[in-house]
Amino acid sequence: MPRMNGFDVCQALRADPDLSATRILMLTAKGRDTEVSKGLGLGADGYMTKPFSTKELLAEVRKLLGM
Repeated sequence: MPRMNGFDVCQALRADPDLSATRILMLTAKGRDTEVSKGLGLGADGYMTKPFSTKELLAEVRKLLGM
């Protein structure tokens, strides 16, 4: 998908009935409150700002998967 950013992809996934239930965890260097709010507002299930540890990432993925 050329010229799409993470926000665009999130919005497209949520708009597609076949993919709308896909869990979305946004991983980004953009940690301002406005970006976090935008990502979650577009339907992301989680939002992590770099840098983060592998342990933190795995904990968030497990949480999203209900593990």
